[in-house]
Amino acid sequence: EGRKVYLLLDHAGVILARPVQPELFVGKHYDEEQFRKMQQGPDEATGLIDKGLDGRKRYFAYTKLRLEGEDEPYMYVRASIPVESVLSAANERLLANLGVLTLFFLLSLLVAWFIGKRSILDRVALLEAASHRMAGGDLQVRVAESVKGGELGSLGQTFDHMAIQLKE
Repeated sequence: EGRKVYLLLDHAGVILARPVQPELFVGKHYDEEQFRKMQQGPDEATGLIDKGLDGRKRYFAYTKLRLEGEDEPYMYVRASIPVESVLSAANERLLANLGVLTLFFLLSLLVAWFIGKRSILDRVALLEAASHRMAGGDLQVRVAESVKGGELGSLGQTFDHMAIQLKE
């Protein structure tokens, strides 16, 4: 289970409070090595511990509490959360974002295909059909009105001009 845990430790490293299974930990000394790191470390720190009290890899943060005018802390507050708990939430968000991104990517491909078909392929198909009709002898065929704008529109005007010239 991915429980977020806090500890209240006194100046000697004795656990004063822990919300999860307090009967097993309250009144006992915290891990000596971890407590020494807190004592010798900065007033506030965060990090990664390979093995918490539950035996799991955890992210942690701690702070030292001092009374006004005192140099030594009277209490340490330490909070931690299992790494897999943090990563599973991040992975869920990543998958959700990838799903949305994929949806927008597919939608943009569909829009690009539709625009390409309408602005290029359909106009080329009109020119091709007109050239087949002209090759079959239909010199009345005109495409400039159907194929407007850009290079294809210019080709459509040239095509119409050619049909008029052949008819004459």
